Amino acid sequence: MIKDRITTISILLCALFCVAATFAASAADYYWNAASGNWSVGSNWDPVGPPTGKGVAYIENGGTANIDGGIEEGAVQHIRLYNGTVNQSNYNVDLSRTLSIGLGDGNVGTYNLSGGLIISDIGI
Repeated sequence: MIKDRITTISILLCALFCVAATFAASAADYYWNAASGNWSVGSNWDPVGPPTGKGVAYIENGGTANIDGGIEEGAVQHIRLYNGTVNQSNYNVDLSRTLSIGLGDGNVGTYNLSGGLIISDIGI
């Protein structure tokens, strides 16, 4: 009886650990590393992207990211546009959380929205 409970608890703890590890691995930070390019081109990101799995997208190198397709719900948790530009002329950007522009001393972020929508679960 006690052995069965210990086995059950061990299995539950192992399952919880696996779920937590999977979630932590999928919520990566992505950093824009191009002077200018399309958001969806993987080599424009470090690590290779585009951001997925509720990742956080950082643009802080003064570069320009052009959104050339929709960003689906859950693909990006936050966009941190500290120093750089995003051009969105079409499509929808569906964030799980927030869009931050120009945070920090001396940072200038520009989000050019000329078409499409920015959608967020909690606001912008």
